[in-house]
Amino acid sequence: MNKKGKIYFLPSTIKIRKGETPPDMYLSGENRIFAVRNEIVDAQVVLSGFDGEVVNAEISDLVGNDTKIGAGCIDLYAEHYTHCRAYADGPILFPENDVPDMLIPLHLAKEEDRSVQSGKNFAIWISIHVPKTARNGCYSGNIRISIGGEKKDVKYKLKVYDYI
Repeated sequence: MNKKGKIYFLPSTIKIRKGETPPDMYLSGENRIFAVRNEIVDAQVVLSGFDGEVVNAEISDLVGNDTKIGAGCIDLYAEHYTHCRAYADGPILFPENDVPDMLIPLHLAKEEDRSVQSGKNFAIWISIHVPKTARNGCYSGNIRISIGGEKKDVKYKLKVYDYI
């Protein structure tokens, strides 16, 4: 895998523009998501520095103690960006940039929509539907990312709380 490339695991609440570098605190490591039963939770994997490479990904089941949440409850999306001109809103100046706008199901995204442009990011959005019947506890899963023919596993954990 490209030695210069980095993989980040971020919560869904943080929006990274296509030309921005995510904070190093989100470098893929101990990746955690929290949810309650019957909730949909999201996260994102941002790839940076993999210039010109085509991205694909596969998801595993989330496995807990004597239970699992199947991969069929998890959807992957390619994050699509919209180019915005620079503008001012009162005293705040927003620079010209590509901002996250919509999600394309990864398996439907064209190859050019799954290519990392030079000096830009590529984000995979993960959406997990936690079944109403899921047991509370910790589940472990894996996202296998293919970049330019090489594979990288991004491990993550889902903590399900019993609030229903």
